[in-house]
Amino acid sequence: MSEKNAESADRLASPGGEYVWVVSAYEVRMSHWIEAGALFHVDRPGAPIFSAPDSWSFETRTWRSDTLLELEGRKYPGAMPGLRLTIDARRELGSIALDDLAALHARGSYGWVRAHDVQPAPEGMQPLREISRWLDAYPSERAQPL
Repeated sequence: MSEKNAESADRLASPGGEYVWVVSAYEVRMSHWIEAGALFHVDRPGAPIFSAPDSWSFETRTWRSDTLLELEGRKYPGAMPGLRLTIDARRELGSIALDDLAALHARGSYGWVRAHDVQPAPEGMQPLREISRWLDAYPSERAQPL
C-alpha cells in the first residue's frame, strides 16, 4: 500500500507528526473486517517503513512516544492468540509479544495447533523485515486433526 493510494484510509499520526500509521480496512466476509496498515515517514511517503501482511488486522493502535507505535491484533482467519507489535519507527525495528504464548506452551496446543507449530517470537527488537517474515509464518487457523 502506498500512502498516496490510501488517501481515504484512516490515519494515526505520531505525536511529533513525523510518522503516520495508515489503516486500510476491507471486508473479507460478511461482517468480517481486516484493518491492515502501513507505517510511513511523512517526509518520505513513497515506500512504507513497515507494511502489515494483508492477513493481519491491527484494531488497536497507540503511539507511546514520537517514534514508538504499539499495535495489537491477530491473523485472520482463525482463533489463534493475538499479539502486540511494538515498532520503533526511527530505528526501523520491532518486537512481538504474544498474548497467550505461555498458555499455549503449557497446554502443548491451541485447538488443533500444536505448540511446536508456532515459532517462538523473535526476542528483543528486530529488523522489521524479520518481523514481517515471522508474521507471515504465524498460523492463522487451527489445523485439522490428522
